Amino acid sequence: METQTDGSVSEEITENRRFIYRLRLSDANSVCTITKQTADGTVLPVARSYNGRVWERVAGPFASTLSFTCTTFIFNTFEYCRTTLPQLEAGEKWIIATSKKSRTDDEKSALFLQSTTFGPTVSEAKALSSSTFATWTYNQMYNKPATSHREYYRTRADPRRFKAEQTGNVGNPCNAQSRWRQSAFTTRDRLKYANVRWKGIVDGIAYYGFYVDNYFRTV
Repeated sequence: METQTDGSVSEEITENRRFIYRLRLSDANSVCTITKQTADGTVLPVARSYNGRVWERVAGPFASTLSFTCTTFIFNTFEYCRTTLPQLEAGEKWIIATSKKSRTDDEKSALFLQSTTFGPTVSEAKALSSSTFATWTYNQMYNKPATSHREYYRTRADPRRFKAEQTGNVGNPCNAQSRWRQSAFTTRDRLKYANVRWKGIVDGIAYYGFYVDNYFRTV
């Protein structure tokens, strides 16, 4: 076990065998990580436990193969997780490290806003640091007008129509705000004039265009 100057602790496992390891959860305001160092010095992420949460896999080569079994022991307050680390090749090693850090008020505010909004700005996080989370939540619920995701989406997803007409009507696919459909025909095409025209050869494949009332529809 090695203690760094910043208070972090690391342990290296170099045994060349399949290893079952019992891992204690991280403490508050700390993060524990498992990484694998290959023979050429490359460090690969494996798993983590942070702020007292159970161990979990992280994105990387072990995301789909590693698993954890976590147990709470009655005789004390510690909680452990067990996992099986694969066998190491020559020159490889597992590194288990712990690092502690106390968050500033701005960091706590930013973390809170990341969980409750679509992402805060620096000024919003600093403003929240001078207030409380409860006050911010109350103001969001009672002192600000409600916003609608559906309204925002529909305003930008549907082309605006300035006169009454049937929606979903067939238009030229090159027109601005045109809609693309899975079907080449609709019931409105009944009794219309349709024909097929030669378009050309692309990469050895012959293409024909389908026209309805002399408007290109599909190939």
